[in-house]
Amino acid sequence: MFTAFIYFFFSCKTKEVEVLEEDIETNREKKIATIVSRLDSIHRELDWRKLKHNLYTNKNKEIGFQIPYATEVGVTVSYITHIAFEEKEISLHKIIDTVTFTHIGSTFYKDKNHIYHYYDMAYGGKFYIYNKADYSSFKVLGDNYAKDKNYIFGERAGILNHVDYKTFRTTKGSGPYAKDKNGYYFWDELIYTNKEIENVFGKKSISVKELSNLLRNNN
Repeated sequence: MFTAFIYFFFSCKTKEVEVLEEDIETNREKKIATIVSRLDSIHRELDWRKLKHNLYTNKNKEIGFQIPYATEVGVTVSYITHIAFEEKEISLHKIIDTVTFTHIGSTFYKDKNHIYHYYDMAYGGKFYIYNKADYSSFKVLGDNYAKDKNYIFGERAGILNHVDYKTFRTTKGSGPYAKDKNGYYFWDELIYTNKEIENVFGKKSISVKELSNLLRNNN
């Protein structure tokens, strides 16, 4: 009898907790929806208009880099209007040359003065000057990588010190897959050595594009 009462007590309490958690989650979503609605209202009031690529300007003559702003209740946009420069936060309109600003591939941009990088994150992202790259030799490789005279870069991981610079290869349309003399990569992770490629696919070597297609089809 006592055991049955204890079971009934805790089962009821569990249901109460579940109801409370649902109420908290509902209230949380309502708060997020309110924030998103206010954000959209502010953006409409500022009258953001596209200049080129992801650059926008508003009625106050500010420059903003538009980014997606994803939440549990939907996706909207936000605008980054300042950037870190020489240990200070500077307005984009004082840094970016809008005439020469262009998207060079992947998540990289450049103007006549700087390389820029956008790093996507939940609830926004970061847009910053890519000081780790050599400006004159920097170029994008395939869909998700880049290189300069010194390094290979991943759009998410930055400098990839563990890859072989001379033999690193990727191609457009292969997504985050790449290869070097040591094997095959997904983003910054070595997923197959050359020996493992032979064991798994029965070939001593396959192209990055072929690997990408094979793995995508298997999924």
